[in-house]
Amino acid sequence: MDSNKSKTREPKMNEELERVKLQIDPLKAENKKLMQDNNDLHFKIITISEDTESIRNANLLNIKRLEAERNDLRFIVSQKDSSIGQIEAEN
Repeated sequence: MDSNKSKTREPKMNEELERVKLQIDPLKAENKKLMQDNNDLHFKIITISEDTESIRNANLLNIKRLEAERNDLRFIVSQKDSSIGQIEAEN
């Protein structure tokens, strides 16, 4: 009797299995697409972060260069002012 029950259940279970497989296939395809989109976005984020860091480092170097140039110009102005003061004192 159990054998008959299992024989009648088997086709139903196979039908259910096929129905579930049909539902899963589109989800697998969507999951694959979403994972690819996620990977693409992650790569873009990494690229943008690296580019931003590179620009930031270049800007910091430029700031240091400009600060050094400003300090040199301040020194030159100080020397000029000192020279002018000495010339005025001589006259």
